[in-house]
Amino acid sequence: MTNVSISRSYSESVSKETLQGMMCGDRDSMTKAYLALQPFCFGYFRSKVLDTCAAEDLTQEAFLRVFRDFARYDLNRDFTAWLLGICRNVFREYVRKLSGRREIMWSELCLDLAEAVDDEVGLYEELLPLVSVCMSRLAPNSRAVLSAHYRDGKKVAEIAVDMQRSLSAVKMQMLRARKAIKGCIRKAMHGSEL
Repeated sequence: MTNVSISRSYSESVSKETLQGMMCGDRDSMTKAYLALQPFCFGYFRSKVLDTCAAEDLTQEAFLRVFRDFARYDLNRDFTAWLLGICRNVFREYVRKLSGRREIMWSELCLDLAEAVDDEVGLYEELLPLVSVCMSRLAPNSRAVLSAHYRDGKKVAEIAVDMQRSLSAVKMQMLRARKAIKGCIRKAMHGSEL
């Protein structure tokens, strides 16, 4: 998949020497790492938020944390995967802070799905189109439940009232629909036919 090759090129763009320099607090090494990986981080955030300025702010926040917490980084670990973990945490906090806004609800679904496919180093260019394809394959009621919650920002209790169903029935349908989408995305990410 192209996801993996893109991520490898980013990860390879930061040498072991650069990482060791960062460990010693070398500013030139930090600058090299920032310049090499800033597009990776920005691309991650830009695929999730509509506002370019917000994506830039989130990128800056992620790098502040990288430099602040770098002493805890294990040089034997893949740096890009570690960086992506920081990006995910920054994004989760952003989502919590803006909870309830429509554009954020869709991003929450993407986060859930990304974790379900164990996508440690992928960008999300390939994941987003798969969500739409897999959503279209759901039964109409399941599609309606997920759309109402993630796209329209409705609470599960509101959806239950709108659909004239019990709260537990709607929760179960949401659980099954998310599981079906995760399975569909897994198949696609591993090269199986959709």
